[in-house]
Amino acid sequence: AAVPRARSQSIRTLLAHGGGSDMTAAEPPPAGDEAPQDPAGVLVLLVLGLQGMGTLFAFNTIITPLKYYELRFAASPFSSSFESMLSITFNAVALASIVAFQRLQHVIRLRTTIFA
Repeated sequence: AAVPRARSQSIRTLLAHGGGSDMTAAEPPPAGDEAPQDPAGVLVLLVLGLQGMGTLFAFNTIITPLKYYELRFAASPFSSSFESMLSITFNAVALASIVAFQRLQHVIRLRTTIFA
Protein backbone atom coordinates (compact mmCIF):
# COMPACT_ATOMS: atom_id res chain seq x y z
CA ALA A 1 0.00 0.00 0.00
CA ALA A 2 1.31 3.42 -0.90
CA VAL A 3 1.64 5.97 1.89
CA PRO A 4 0.38 9.46 0.95
CA ARG A 5 3.14 12.04 0.50
CA ALA A 6 2.14 14.25 3.47
CA ARG A 7 2.00 11.27 5.82
CA SER A 8 5.30 9.82 4.62
CA GLN A 9 6.90 13.25 5.10
CA SER A 10 5.69 13.41 8.72
CA ILE A 11 6.91 9.86 9.36
CA ARG A 12 10.33 10.80 7.96
CA THR A 13 10.39 13.86 10.23
CA LEU A 14 9.55 11.72 13.29
CA LEU A 15 12.26 9.20 12.43
CA ALA A 16 14.82 11.93 11.79
CA HIS A 17 14.22 13.40 15.26
CA GLY A 18 14.27 10.13 17.15
CA GLY A 19 10.52 9.55 17.14
CA GLY A 20 10.01 11.22 20.53
CA SER A 21 7.31 13.67 21.44
CA ASP A 22 9.84 16.50 21.84
CA MET A 23 10.28 17.82 18.33
CA THR A 24 11.55 21.32 19.09
CA ALA A 25 14.26 20.94 16.47
CA ALA A 26 11.76 20.10 13.72
CA GLU A 27 11.83 22.38 10.74
CA PRO A 28 8.74 24.50 10.09
CA PRO A 29 6.61 23.48 7.11
CA PRO A 30 7.34 25.20 3.81
CA ALA A 31 5.50 28.48 3.25
CA GLY A 32 3.19 26.97 0.61
CA ASP A 33 1.85 24.32 3.03
CA GLU A 34 0.60 26.72 5.71
CA ALA A 35 -3.15 26.86 6.13
CA PRO A 36 -4.69 30.35 6.15
CA GLN A 37 -6.00 31.52 9.53
CA ASP A 38 -9.77 31.36 9.79
CA PRO A 39 -11.02 34.53 11.57
CA ALA A 40 -14.08 32.70 12.88
CA GLY A 41 -11.87 29.97 14.37
CA VAL A 42 -9.69 32.56 16.10
CA LEU A 43 -12.79 34.27 17.48
CA VAL A 44 -14.13 30.95 18.80
CA LEU A 45 -10.83 30.23 20.55
CA LEU A 46 -10.83 33.73 22.05
CA VAL A 47 -14.38 33.32 23.40
CA LEU A 48 -13.60 29.89 24.86
CA GLY A 49 -10.45 31.25 26.47
CA LEU A 50 -12.37 34.14 28.03
CA GLN A 51 -15.04 31.77 29.36
CA GLY A 52 -12.41 29.52 30.88
CA MET A 53 -10.63 32.44 32.51
CA GLY A 54 -13.91 33.80 33.84
CA THR A 55 -14.68 30.48 35.46
CA LEU A 56 -11.23 29.89 36.89
CA PHE A 57 -10.72 33.42 38.19
CA ALA A 58 -13.94 33.23 40.18
CA PHE A 59 -12.98 29.83 41.60
CA ASN A 60 -9.47 31.03 42.49
CA THR A 61 -10.89 33.88 44.55
CA ILE A 62 -12.47 31.20 46.74
CA ILE A 63 -9.51 28.87 47.15
CA THR A 64 -6.66 31.42 47.34
CA PRO A 65 -7.21 33.18 50.73
CA LEU A 66 -6.93 30.02 52.84
CA LYS A 67 -5.61 31.79 55.97
CA TYR A 68 -8.66 34.08 56.01
CA TYR A 69 -11.04 31.12 55.80
CA GLU A 70 -9.08 29.21 58.45
CA LEU A 71 -9.57 32.13 60.85
CA ARG A 72 -13.18 32.74 59.79
CA PHE A 73 -14.26 29.11 60.30
CA ALA A 74 -12.00 28.34 63.28
CA ALA A 75 -14.81 27.78 65.79
CA SER A 76 -17.31 26.23 63.38
CA PRO A 77 -17.89 22.56 62.60
CA PHE A 78 -16.49 23.25 59.11
CA SER A 79 -13.00 24.20 60.35
CA SER A 80 -11.45 21.01 58.94
CA SER A 81 -13.51 20.77 55.73
CA PHE A 82 -14.26 24.33 54.65
CA GLU A 83 -12.28 23.97 51.40
CA SER A 84 -14.44 21.04 50.35
CA MET A 85 -17.63 22.84 51.35
CA LEU A 86 -16.68 25.98 49.40
CA SER A 87 -15.70 23.94 46.33
CA ILE A 88 -18.89 21.88 46.40
CA THR A 89 -21.04 25.00 46.85
CA PHE A 90 -19.29 26.87 44.02
CA ASN A 91 -19.55 23.94 41.60
CA ALA A 92 -23.18 23.21 42.52
CA VAL A 93 -24.16 26.84 41.86
CA ALA A 94 -22.21 26.83 38.58
CA LEU A 95 -23.92 23.62 37.44
CA ALA A 96 -27.37 24.90 38.42
CA SER A 97 -26.69 28.12 36.50
CA ILE A 98 -25.65 26.23 33.38
CA VAL A 99 -28.79 24.08 33.52
CA ALA A 100 -31.01 27.13 34.09
CA PHE A 101 -29.41 29.07 31.24
CA GLN A 102 -29.75 26.03 28.98
CA ARG A 103 -33.49 25.96 29.66
CA LEU A 104 -33.80 29.74 29.25
CA GLN A 105 -32.06 29.73 25.89
CA HIS A 106 -35.06 27.96 24.36
CA VAL A 107 -37.55 30.35 25.99
CA ILE A 108 -35.92 33.71 25.22
CA ARG A 109 -35.73 34.82 21.60
CA LEU A 110 -32.23 35.22 20.13
CA ARG A 111 -32.87 38.84 19.15
CA THR A 112 -33.77 39.65 22.76
CA THR A 113 -30.52 38.19 24.08
CA ILE A 114 -28.41 40.02 21.49
CA PHE A 115 -29.90 43.46 22.14
CA ALA A 116 -30.35 43.10 25.91
